[in-house]
Amino acid sequence: MNATASAAAPTIQDCLNAWAGSISRALAQVQGTPFLVEPLTTAELESARQGLQAGGAWLRFSVSAPLRGEQALALSAADQARLAQILTGGSFDEKGPLTKEHRGALSEFFRQVAENASARLSEGFANEVHLQFAGGDPPDWFPAVQAGFQLTSDGTPPVAVHVQVSPEFLDSLQPGRTDGRRGSSADSGRDASPTLTAADGNLGLLMDVELEVTLRFGRRQMLLSDVLELSAGSLVELDQQVQDPIELLVGKKVVALGEVVVADGNYGIRITEIVSRRERMESLKN
Repeated sequence: MNATASAAAPTIQDCLNAWAGSISRALAQVQGTPFLVEPLTTAELESARQGLQAGGAWLRFSVSAPLRGEQALALSAADQARLAQILTGGSFDEKGPLTKEHRGALSEFFRQVAENASARLSEGFANEVHLQFAGGDPPDWFPAVQAGFQLTSDGTPPVAVHVQVSPEFLDSLQPGRTDGRRGSSADSGRDASPTLTAADGNLGLLMDVELEVTLRFGRRQMLLSDVLELSAGSLVELDQQVQDPIELLVGKKVVALGEVVVADGNYGIRITEIVSRRERMESLKN
C-alpha cells in the first residue's frame, strides 16, 4: 500500500487526537498555560456513563461526505461549569448556575474547536472533513466507540471530556468491516461495541498536544523595593555561572540541560543532558 492510499482516510485514533489536541490548544490560548491531556480509564468511563445520560451536556457533530454518521462530545454538569468558568475567567463554583455569558462562551469555544478538529482531520485525508453541529441532545444511537480524556493545567480544576462515535461513522471509516457489528440496532448490545480507552494507545491522545517550552538562564529573588528601583541600564545578577548549562522547561518542569547556540539568527539550545522519556511524561502529570 502506498503512502497516498494509507493516508486516504482518518482512523478512530485520528479523530480522538483531533478533538483532544483542538480542545487543549484552545484552552491553552485562553488560559496562557499548557493543558495536559490524560486518557480516562475504562472504570472512569463506566462510572460516568449514567450521569452523562441523565444530566450531562451533549454536543453532537455530523460529518460531511464521503464520511457519514456522528461524533458526540459530553461533559458532566460539574465539568461544564468548570470549563465555562475557565473560559470567562470566573471563580470556580461547580454548583453555580450557568449564566448567559457562560453559555455563549461555551458555544463559541466548541464552534472554534470543531473548526480546528475539521482542519486536523482534513490534513491527511483525500477529501476535506467538515464537523457540523447537529444538536445538543444525547445521541439516539449506541456508541460503536467511546473514549474520554481529562485536561489539566496549573491553577485550574481538571475538565473531563467524553467522546462517542456512532456505528455509521465507524462503518464509513472501515467500509470493509466484517466483524459482525453491522447488524440492526436491536443487535447492538453492550458487548457488540468496542471501547477505546487508555489501554488502546494512551500516548496517541498526548502526541498532538502543543506545549510551551521555555529556556531558563538563571533565577534570582528580589525585594519588591529593588524591583521598583530598576531602570534602563540596571544590572540584575542571576544565580548561574556563565559556564553552567541552561535549563529547558516544559510547563514548569525541567526536562533537559544544554548550551546556547545560534541557528539561522535565532537562539537555540543544544541538548547535553535529558531525562528519560518516561520521566518526561511523568513530570508533566505532576
